[in-house]
Amino acid sequence: MGRFLKTLFTTTGLVLALQASSLWAAAGSIWGELKPTSAGLVPDPADLSFISYVGNNDDVLHTENSYNSAVGTNQGYQLHEGKGYWFVNFMNFSQAMDGQPYAVIFTDTKTGTQATLEGTIPGTYTQVANVPAFNANGAPAAPSNFKATRQGKVVTLSWDAAQGQTYRVYRTQNPSGTKNGASNGIYHKIAEGVVGGTYTDEVPVVSPAWYILVPELKNGVRGAHSLEVSVGSLLEKEEIMQGAPN
Repeated sequence: MGRFLKTLFTTTGLVLALQASSLWAAAGSIWGELKPTSAGLVPDPADLSFISYVGNNDDVLHTENSYNSAVGTNQGYQLHEGKGYWFVNFMNFSQAMDGQPYAVIFTDTKTGTQATLEGTIPGTYTQVANVPAFNANGAPAAPSNFKATRQGKVVTLSWDAAQGQTYRVYRTQNPSGTKNGASNGIYHKIAEGVVGGTYTDEVPVVSPAWYILVPELKNGVRGAHSLEVSVGSLLEKEEIMQGAPN
């Protein structure tokens, strides 16, 4: 049993508050502040994305959209009083356990720079982690013009593919639990090594689905994920939904 830090997100920014509570956690969580660039700036939430995975296995990805709330998306990273705060809760990974390795790859899509944080999952609930400085490492660009349409059970994904680049496709069928139309930000890999700019998936007609696309390693570097796209269930009006920028 233990006491833990609880991360609260508000319309005015990120508020970190100590709360007394009892909880047994098989895996803890990490949070921290992004270091400013040499110009004294931190990434804007509209430009910052991250992916995290555990156990050297990216079958399940967790993004900054994992903390969506009624006030908006990107709740896993926010600015507060000019500082950029991020949060990763490893309890959102069903396979995560204390002591397993993790990786969190941060990308500033505006500058094309990245920072990679690696460590082991803490046994305590919350641990502060220091993210290295961002640098230009030749990471593949985030896929653009990502769209999803459905006809019956068939969902067709399309995007502007970069020449010679392969992609991994991730899906979740779990909403954020709020009314913002976004997912819970925890995605499962459904395809890898995808060449070109299209992929076809199949989901039950009663289920909505959310997707992201991740460029595979190029020169040993992983790219940033795409915007999240979604299709509604056929119980809803059929439409293309391009929302929830990550």
